[in-house]
Amino acid sequence: MFKIAIVGGELGGLFAALSIHQHLPSQDIQVDVYEQAPEYKEIGAGVGIGPNAAALAVKLGLREKLAKITGTRGGIWLSFRRFDDGLDVHTVKIPGDANTPHFSLHRAEFLQVLIDTVKERAAATLHTNKQCESLEDQGETILLTFADGTTTSANLVIGADGIHSVAREHYVRDTPQYGKMVVYRGLCKTEDIADGWPLDTYATVFMAPGKHFLTFPISSDKVVNVVAFVTTPWEDLGEVKESWTLTSDKSAVADHFKDFAPAVQHVIQKMRTNPLKWILFDRQPSPE
Repeated sequence: MFKIAIVGGELGGLFAALSIHQHLPSQDIQVDVYEQAPEYKEIGAGVGIGPNAAALAVKLGLREKLAKITGTRGGIWLSFRRFDDGLDVHTVKIPGDANTPHFSLHRAEFLQVLIDTVKERAAATLHTNKQCESLEDQGETILLTFADGTTTSANLVIGADGIHSVAREHYVRDTPQYGKMVVYRGLCKTEDIADGWPLDTYATVFMAPGKHFLTFPISSDKVVNVVAFVTTPWEDLGEVKESWTLTSDKSAVADHFKDFAPAVQHVIQKMRTNPLKWILFDRQPSPE
């Protein structure tokens, strides 16, 4: 039996497992997915799935499931507006072609769809609390060693273990370059911001020099995803690392966008929790 180990059991890893199962359904292949977290949790914010990625999800038979949890944009992908008065600069509309899918999803809901589908189709065996610490090429197989002291072997290893990837280090060694941008991410209940929102769409980006403030609906329109971008010099950064878990006070975000339209300040104040703070880094594309 040919054994495939997928290191990382989040969106990329589960999508890979479903793809292998669909394209090689009759092959004698065993797929195991190893996730470092002790359990899957409802974390994260919104994810915009554009036509190319959405088309792949549709090919995997996920259209109906994702359609139940997507936010609707009313035919608008994004409405670009001036930061101060909200004047519409340009609106990008969504093609009416049914063959051009798109989804606006809560990351946790998207992840749950993938988990459920992997289990329904028996596409892979899912393992949690399995943090991969090293890979060793043993010729025909690769030895995986985990933080709990256990090991396993596979004929093929797929790395989907994120920004601190152990698998990637065995394939390419690169140094992350600061992308000159800090991003704040949060969520609002749609009902909480409706009265102070003057526009006819939540798929909006308010633009200013060095900053922009993005919103779009998710979770069947019950939640609005918020992504606030601020150009920040390296010397002005505090804690510098690649992380998905840093947070910031809402007051800091409000101060960054104090000159923006009242609707923006309204949304910031209605965020359900303190926003995530992401320091963006760029990496060179992997060699072919």
